[in-house]
Amino acid sequence: MPSGTICQRCGVPVPSTGDLMVVSVLGFSLRPYHAACYAREQQRAGHHFLTRGTPINHGWGNFTAWASGLVGAVGGGLLLGLGSVAEGVLILLVGAWQPVLRLLSYLWYERPLLRG
Repeated sequence: MPSGTICQRCGVPVPSTGDLMVVSVLGFSLRPYHAACYAREQQRAGHHFLTRGTPINHGWGNFTAWASGLVGAVGGGLLLGLGSVAEGVLILLVGAWQPVLRLLSYLWYERPLLRG
């Protein structure tokens, strides 16, 4: 079992990618959890959006990463094409943030588990 992916709640290594929940807190820090530990963390945190975090390595997180990347690329490209350089670059950077977090989640936490 890889020792690199340690659950933030219980401190036990996560055995597989099926049990891994990578959570983005406020869009900046990535935290790995067991699926059960994340569910308990959600119950403890309640509905306060600042402490909950958002899973980024399952269904909806994958979709939002690709969608924000696509919207950022298209919107930023259109603004750059229209001559609004500062706004276009800003939209490109904001749109690229979620795909970058998803890529980091894969490289740091999921790929070591897949290699076993």
